[in-house]
Amino acid sequence: MNVKKIVFTSGVMFRVIATSILGIIGGSLVGCTNGSPNVNTAINTSAESKTTTGNSKLRSVAFTVGDLSNPFFVLMGQAVEAEAKRIGGEDVNVIVASSAYDLNQQANQIENFTAANTDIIVLNAADKSGIRPIVERAKQAGRIVIAVDTGAEGGVDATITTNNVQAGEVSCRYNC
Repeated sequence: MNVKKIVFTSGVMFRVIATSILGIIGGSLVGCTNGSPNVNTAINTSAESKTTTGNSKLRSVAFTVGDLSNPFFVLMGQAVEAEAKRIGGEDVNVIVASSAYDLNQQANQIENFTAANTDIIVLNAADKSGIRPIVERAKQAGRIVIAVDTGAEGGVDATITTNNVQAGEVSCRYNC
């Protein structure tokens, strides 16, 4: 599997990130190949193009974030839900859960998402190394796992982050 790291040049780009997440989801469900060396795009190169239930309809997306009191994650969760429903219809089940930056809580959430046959698990890892065994189990169960804002070990399908240093530089050009 080929994993792409996506870097954005703006700080709080929740809509872009959410659209990217769901773009990866859509590509995962219809099956795409990687024909471009452009590192700013994410394309699923997995041979598996169907969900674990054997059909290509998106049924469920779960998003576990560090803290839902952070407006960034609230807005990103809303955008993920809207885009998931746009792609899969109003019947798509979307769960947005806060781990309170607690690795054990996040591990339990991901295990529950996996057991519930969630098609796609999006995570903002509470601990990028500590989450490894949970991500590996989700992947072994056939789930698509996408890390957002923070990397995650264990074989995620994609990582989507911002480049905060570059965002600060760009911001200073216009505000300083």
